[in-house]
Amino acid sequence: MVYNQVFEITEGLPLAIVVLAGLLRAKSFTEWDKVLSQLRTNEKSKQVKRILALCFDDLLSRLKSCFLYFAGMPENLIYNANYIVRLWVAEGFLKPKKGKTMEDIGQSYLKELISRGMINLVRKDPSGGVWFVTIHDRVHAFAQSEAYEESFLEVHDNADLLMPNSLRRLCLHNYMQSHVPMDTSFPKLRSILCDFAEERTGNSVKNRDHNGLRYHGLQFIPRSKFLRVIDLRGMRIKKVPLEIGDMVHIRYLGIRSHSLFDVLSSIGRLINLQTLDIESSHVKDITPTFWEIATLRPVMGNKLNCPRSVGALSNMQTLTGFVCSEPWEKNISPLHNMIYLRHVQISGLTTWHWEALADAFKKLESLLHLHLESADDKIPFQLLTKFTLQRVQVLELYGAIDMSNTDIDERYVLPNLNRLVLKGSMVNQTFMNRIGELPSLKELVLCENSYTESKLMFSDSGFNSVTNLVMADMENLVEWTIRPMSIPMIRRIALSGFSNLKIKLEGHKGAECPKDLMVNLEEVVVCNMKEDILIEPADSGFSEKINKVAIRTKSEDIMDATLRAGRWRESMVAGNMY
Repeated sequence: MVYNQVFEITEGLPLAIVVLAGLLRAKSFTEWDKVLSQLRTNEKSKQVKRILALCFDDLLSRLKSCFLYFAGMPENLIYNANYIVRLWVAEGFLKPKKGKTMEDIGQSYLKELISRGMINLVRKDPSGGVWFVTIHDRVHAFAQSEAYEESFLEVHDNADLLMPNSLRRLCLHNYMQSHVPMDTSFPKLRSILCDFAEERTGNSVKNRDHNGLRYHGLQFIPRSKFLRVIDLRGMRIKKVPLEIGDMVHIRYLGIRSHSLFDVLSSIGRLINLQTLDIESSHVKDITPTFWEIATLRPVMGNKLNCPRSVGALSNMQTLTGFVCSEPWEKNISPLHNMIYLRHVQISGLTTWHWEALADAFKKLESLLHLHLESADDKIPFQLLTKFTLQRVQVLELYGAIDMSNTDIDERYVLPNLNRLVLKGSMVNQTFMNRIGELPSLKELVLCENSYTESKLMFSDSGFNSVTNLVMADMENLVEWTIRPMSIPMIRRIALSGFSNLKIKLEGHKGAECPKDLMVNLEEVVVCNMKEDILIEPADSGFSEKINKVAIRTKSEDIMDATLRAGRWRESMVAGNMY
């Protein structure tokens, strides 16, 4: 029997079984005997490696390159799938398909590697795509071995390399210091990925020694004329070299450094640039010529001033970390020329921006993730009822929602909204009753000052699809009532930062109600609470699911950690998200 052969070959090792199953899954049943016969051997100590090698050999050439790229990632971490796909796109690993974006193709590659057991799915995004992935340490070691043997890439902890002239892809991991000498020339280098100490949130090193005061001049960049991918994390960098504008092959430029304050105007000459990631920097402005680069796809900043005008950026997919520092005209905004945007994060919005934003949304038919932060605490209620947001799946609103002169009974136009985050929204019970009717809502996050009243009730007809609920730092709230038929699908509840909170579990009415309250509930995560939660009436089933976690951090971090509670908590709280 096949079962017995698989058990004999794998010796019951879970990793070997998963990877072998992934290989067999990609084969027809008639090919199984051939695969299994190749793996019969007396060298039991090397069996896992033999299975991995056979699975790797079975991949298409493009998938092999995508898999080997994980060899350059730090091990034992969780990786953002979007980050991985952007690197693949810049490297040219993905084969274009008519009618699909490169991001869609990258997602299909990730799913293929997951189905084969080569990488592991951690979490899906609201649309069902891959959000976070990880890789088993033995598979990671195998990938590094293969990458080195095939001269695909090399991983080092410093830049003191024996043969820099032959390197095509270099990955540097150094978590003890943020400065590593890099004066070497790399004439054949195509990609460089660095992860240094500064960005390691869980690292105890404070960079106070003499090395921590030194800055990288990035002299190796002008000496590496064929660079396509530059991803530098944690290096102390004040500015990029002026010569970078002459390196027209660059597709991906990522500099996540708290020391970076300036991106020189020469960056506007990078005519093939796809990704700019300066998320952790202090850069406020970029030269206007940069916004004429037609190949731009994701641009990620940190309080980066939104440009007055942009070119025809029809390839733009992601725009995050932007501040509206100047008013927009009635129907003109930078977003009007980014018709295929999927992910938008903008702060500093005022009454001078909302009308133009509403007009822009009519064109942004691909928009899935929207984060808006108001500068004057006035987010118009019409955002939920009048704006064209049919496809939006994630909506994050930071700022008071202005419900004056509006009809609270107006129909919401958010049929696909999967995740809603409110912070400083100052909404009332009537508003909560209405959002409880959203048909697709699965995750609800209520942060500080999101609710104004002292009592909150989840009615019997409310939040029928919600599986994850987070409530953090809601100072006014002292009593939360859960009706028998409310949140019937809830799996996890996270509570944080309450000085005192009474949870009222109202009794059942009618024989049609289930015997147990919230039958799908798995866990109630509680942290940063000054007093224990009071539950009335006492419910042993509910109380047994309460898991107290000692976390002292910002509410946003708690929000992320608790949403991924359970099997992800240890890694999330430690901050080791790549």
